[in-house]
Amino acid sequence: MAVGDTDRNGRPEIVVGASGEDERGAVWIVPGGASAPVYASAVAYGQTAFGLSTAWPAHLGRESVE
Repeated sequence: MAVGDTDRNGRPEIVVGASGEDERGAVWIVPGGASAPVYASAVAYGQTAFGLSTAWPAHLGRESVE
C-alpha cells in the first residue's frame, strides 16, 4: 500500500497491490476526495493493464515465478 498524488490534482490516492489476486496479482487505486477517499470510484488493474501478456506467467508484486 502507498499513498501519493498520482494524478496531480492535489488529493492523495491510495494504491494497494495484492500479489496473489487471481493467481496473477492486481493493483487498486482509490482516488482521493475533498476530505476522504472516494471508494465508489476505485479502479482495479490486472497484468494486461501494464502491457503484460496473459500467456506469460507474470505475477504482479513478485520478484520471481515459482
